[in-house]
Amino acid sequence: MGRIRQLDAEVIARIAAGEVVERPASVVKELAENSIDAGARSITIEINRGGFGLIRVRDDGVGIAPQDLPLALARHATSKLDDADDLYAVRTLGFRGEALSSIGAVAQVELVSRPPDREGGWVHRVEGGITTHDGASASPPGTTVSVANLFFNTPARLAFQRSHGAEARAIAQIVTHLALAAPTIRWQLVIDGHQSISTPGDGSFVEAAIAVYGAVVAPHLLTLPLIDETAVRVTGICTSPVVHRNTRGYTTFVVNGRVVRSQALTHAVEEAYHALLPTGRHPIASVRIDVPPAEVDVNIHPTKLEIRLQRERLVYARVRDAVRQAVGRFTPSPVIHPSAPSWPLNLPSYTPTPPKTGTWGLRPTPLLEEPNPDQGAGPIGLRSESPPGGEASPRERSGSAWSEVLAASQDAGIVRASPKASPGPGNTPKPPGPVARPASDPASWRPLGQVGLTYIVVESPDGMYLIDQHSAHERIVYEQLKRTPTADETLVQPLLNPDPIELTPSQSTWLRTNGPSLQSFGYELEPFGTGTGTETWLLRAVPRTVATRGRARALADLLDALIDREYGDGPIEDQTRWAVACHSAVRAGDSLTMTEMVSLMEQLSRCDLRQTCPHGRPTMIHLSHTQLAREFGR
Repeated sequence: MGRIRQLDAEVIARIAAGEVVERPASVVKELAENSIDAGARSITIEINRGGFGLIRVRDDGVGIAPQDLPLALARHATSKLDDADDLYAVRTLGFRGEALSSIGAVAQVELVSRPPDREGGWVHRVEGGITTHDGASASPPGTTVSVANLFFNTPARLAFQRSHGAEARAIAQIVTHLALAAPTIRWQLVIDGHQSISTPGDGSFVEAAIAVYGAVVAPHLLTLPLIDETAVRVTGICTSPVVHRNTRGYTTFVVNGRVVRSQALTHAVEEAYHALLPTGRHPIASVRIDVPPAEVDVNIHPTKLEIRLQRERLVYARVRDAVRQAVGRFTPSPVIHPSAPSWPLNLPSYTPTPPKTGTWGLRPTPLLEEPNPDQGAGPIGLRSESPPGGEASPRERSGSAWSEVLAASQDAGIVRASPKASPGPGNTPKPPGPVARPASDPASWRPLGQVGLTYIVVESPDGMYLIDQHSAHERIVYEQLKRTPTADETLVQPLLNPDPIELTPSQSTWLRTNGPSLQSFGYELEPFGTGTGTETWLLRAVPRTVATRGRARALADLLDALIDREYGDGPIEDQTRWAVACHSAVRAGDSLTMTEMVSLMEQLSRCDLRQTCPHGRPTMIHLSHTQLAREFGR
């Protein structure tokens, strides 16, 4: 270890840049917050190559005087603090004076500005922290900051950055949150020449949410009742329980104008939706909280994303109450009829069909019956569900929503039977003898019904099994997608009328980058146009295993899961295969007919790893005859 010495200015600047400038999205956040502090009414953000090639932020704020431009790129220089006491009542988004100098240390930065009261503008350029130009320039009122070749002088930092598409999605998410935090500002985001986000800037939370999340959420947006008590003010919007997502990324919290992350506030919103959303689903919400600046400590995180609230419990209660009141005005009170089973709310995730008898979701047990000589030999031990007269019931004729899905899985089965030889002279076919199957083979099991529309109760020679219908079907579809289809197999279902689907900027960016991997598993999409805050795509084909209902929402959920890397960090093909299998499978809460349950067992018997789903969760639980006898004391 050498002697202690003072670091030079260049090393200090790069260390500081490592704390503030983590990725291109960090640069966009810092520059956009500077524009907000400058009183801008319009902010336009342009990025190229995920922000590594170019980031340009243009605003119409108060601008910077020519003599202050070099100082703006110096360390610890700011117009937002006068003395140390101001740190205890920060009213601006930036205050440290580190962002521009940190960015300038690891990129090529051009700062062009013109105050509205001046006739001409001024430009100042730095490269790696060194000034390369300073002089007059034509400029509209406001400030334009251009950041090129980010991390050009720190190759180690550049090597660990994510892909251009991932950074573009992260930037789109940050601009989405900022647009919801500052609805009075007109926001525009342009990614590689394509406009992804455009908001009206009219000050309406509702219009801002529609601009970034699409018109599809408009009918379900609820305005939070104004709560202004004990110096805590809560405003914002949320969605009805009908609209929900599979990630918390659609929830925005704004404290005194600053977008923040907070586990406590997230829990407050989800507590307000308690028992109203399916498990694993999350609401869309934008909650603005205003408290006295002295009660917020914003100087606890390098990027100021986390804060400390002096009265956190009070704020928690106010947020929870505001969201609960908004949702309570929309949600109808359930009516319980003594003679009918009580079911969950009519949510879009599933609409369960009540069982024919009973109130606990256990379907009637098929009984052994005497064979009918007028009917062919059916599956052993299964009672026909046809009504008297031999005519199939309407339910059996039409099937459930998953009949075609399970049929598609059956058609694209894991193993195909070899062709039989044609009978000829002297080649009289013999009737097939009984096939001996092990007790653990699902093909030898007899489904009895469903419990809670989630688990299939199965009788087997060695006891009883409980099958998780979603996990089992997910395993089936996953193994189908792993194998290469033969020439006579069709795993893609073209749509006669393409479905128009609205996707968020983050989803569209992912699709443009990774579309081929999704297409290889049966999805065919093409861009169709730009809507209000969304991009419209045409869905022309889907995997045969995808149900006919809810294709748009299923695809949006699939893209969100892939963006959030819910399926690991492996190759994108593996992540996509896993995601398609999960989002194509039968869901918990789907009602299956007896024929569909039998089909599911047959397909599960052909899987190589049928004991677990791709997530590693068990697909079945076994209760042996010995265990059952022990539990009943026999």
